[in-house]
Amino acid sequence: MDFLDNYFKYTNNTEISGLTLELCFLYILKLYKKNNTNVLIITNSLYEANNFYNGLMTYEKSTFLFPMDDFLSSMIVAESPDLKYKRLETLAQLKNSNKKIIVTNLMGYLKFLTNKNFNFNFKISQNSNIKRDELMQKLEEFGYHRESLVTQTGEYSVRGFIVDVFPIDEIHPIRIEFDGNLADEIRYFDEDSQLSLNELKAIEIKPVDEIKTDNYSSLYEYALNPKVVFIDINQIKASYLKLQEDILNYQISKNTKDKVMFDFEDINPKDTFYLNRFGSKNNNYNAKTISNYNLNFELLQHDYKKYINEGKEVIFCLNKNNQIKKIKEILPNAKIINLEINNGFIIDKYVVIGANDLEEVKRKVINYKNNYRIGKKIKSFDQLNKGDYVVHLAHGIGIYQGIKTLNVRGATKDFLEIAYEGTDKIYVPVEKISNIYKYSDKDGTIPKLNKLGSLNWAKTKKYIETKIKDISKELIQLYQERIKIKTDSYLDYPEESVFASSFQYDLTVDQEKTIKEINNDLCTTHPMDRLLCGDVGFGKTEVAMRAIFKTILNNHQVMYLCPTTILSKQQYQVALERFKDWPVEIALLNRHITPGNSKKIIDNLKKGTIDLVIGTQNISTYISGTIKEVEAGDK
Repeated sequence: MDFLDNYFKYTNNTEISGLTLELCFLYILKLYKKNNTNVLIITNSLYEANNFYNGLMTYEKSTFLFPMDDFLSSMIVAESPDLKYKRLETLAQLKNSNKKIIVTNLMGYLKFLTNKNFNFNFKISQNSNIKRDELMQKLEEFGYHRESLVTQTGEYSVRGFIVDVFPIDEIHPIRIEFDGNLADEIRYFDEDSQLSLNELKAIEIKPVDEIKTDNYSSLYEYALNPKVVFIDINQIKASYLKLQEDILNYQISKNTKDKVMFDFEDINPKDTFYLNRFGSKNNNYNAKTISNYNLNFELLQHDYKKYINEGKEVIFCLNKNNQIKKIKEILPNAKIINLEINNGFIIDKYVVIGANDLEEVKRKVINYKNNYRIGKKIKSFDQLNKGDYVVHLAHGIGIYQGIKTLNVRGATKDFLEIAYEGTDKIYVPVEKISNIYKYSDKDGTIPKLNKLGSLNWAKTKKYIETKIKDISKELIQLYQERIKIKTDSYLDYPEESVFASSFQYDLTVDQEKTIKEINNDLCTTHPMDRLLCGDVGFGKTEVAMRAIFKTILNNHQVMYLCPTTILSKQQYQVALERFKDWPVEIALLNRHITPGNSKKIIDNLKKGTIDLVIGTQNISTYISGTIKEVEAGDK
């Protein structure tokens, strides 16, 4: 959209108002591309920072989020670990020379950060000389804590001359084996099975905590004097005044005058730009958003003609083949650009309409994506109902009683109330919801509540740790046997891209990641061993369909098992629709299929004329003793 260059101004201290959110993204993007420096975006709130991060990621993948809690949450209650790890990853990215867009809120902009000259990296190479105790000391300095078994980010363990560590930016933990003071071997290992994986020549270990130093640096300094864009500066200034009040009250409560963060005036950006979406007369563009048509193409045709008659130029920004085809069909003279945008807009004589303006779609939300690894935890309140059993890491099993609003040190905050044995209760700040796990038991039995202050929970955790070690030993033996089994390595085929392109929705980030990982599994010479979890409606079926298609292309049959007869029938219909353009033979085998048809399906399976059979979990009952004779895919 080069026409925007005629409207936007990029001189220092430029102040612009009246842009839509999408036009703010495009202004920032063009500023970023016009200069060889980083661009730092400052918003009023964490919510707005996340919106800008999501929006800019559509256009520029070198966009990073530096999220910070509000003052009361971070100083009086506790900082969110998820946000902390995201900040650390962003700071690590700022150490390389490639230019970036960094999005933060006011709190992140003013935050005291580890001095930028601090040595964040500790590199260990194979056959390098390093004392084991020196490594342990460095891990402690970097914020890692010692455990008997390494399973999540930020942990390390020591067993003789073996040091396991889970660095902040790694998907799997690292195992370092010493020979005296020599780092003899460095390998990844699986945090679940504890088995070693592929070998590494070297590893860089970075801090998992925000380290305190004598002299602090600001995010602006880390970004190396970037172009700074303030979003709605008047709102930022109003928030800063409220922040100063909170800081003063905090200092009084702590009986201290020590500064807790930078003053706004302490940071003096050289090049500043102001995007004010509301309330300013300076360079006011009075741009408008596009109302969603929700597949009402008659209304779209009407509006298109109206815009043309008004002398406006209408531009469609589309990246979906079906939408491009539809627009060409109903508006043959329409100008179409193959480009993904978040939302359309109207500015001066230009009307820009995007794919998301034509129909309501589930938007991709990126949020705080990082490599931090932890067990399944509760992330939002809608995962909990009053009366649910929950597990607190420190206190054990209790009953969730709902959200309570309490006044703490003059500040009103929300807490999760959890009841324990007797009349015991605790109140957990909502910011520390990551410490709460939803209790689950395969038999649905009612658990015994723990009593606060007793040793029962500590004994239970100790017992579980012992059992985990026993199970780990069994798993290691199992996987040692499993790894000896060899299977066919699947090949990649061009038809897979064609099959993928026919999917009518955009893949989520998690779908893309999972499809890639499954594809990698199928291309190895070992049996795939993977559990894919996700709530209803999150796209597991499409992931399965692509794995099925790849398997069939590689001359293997597929058995698709479902937990219920109804679901098997539904998935059968989905498969028929998904594979309708491909010569794939599909059969349904459940208790509603007559014995005669079941026998016919089994015979065709043995002959190899059926590619995919869909049925319930007890499908082996229908196949009876012939299941071993079916030459199905090993994967």
